[in-house]
Amino acid sequence: MHTGVSKFDLTFSIGENRDQAGLPTGLVVNVDFSTDLFEAATVQGMVDRFARLLAAVAADPDRRVGSYDLLTAQERSVLDGWGRGPVGTNER
Repeated sequence: MHTGVSKFDLTFSIGENRDQAGLPTGLVVNVDFSTDLFEAATVQGMVDRFARLLAAVAADPDRRVGSYDLLTAQERSVLDGWGRGPVGTNER
């Protein structure tokens, strides 16, 4: 039963869905978060990255967990430019 109040700052609850025959049909993920600490868009970004991780692992399960890229191309471009001075320089 959900009360509409988060007991913790951020909680991911993950379970397995099953059909009537008991066979797995996928995962269900519920996220509870404190609205005093997180904006919905921030939590949605976390959920999106988690979904990308699950999809990548399902597509190529033999890779090391740390080798999967969770960022979009846009997020990666921002991160790659982080801490640099004007474009084309290495000034900080």
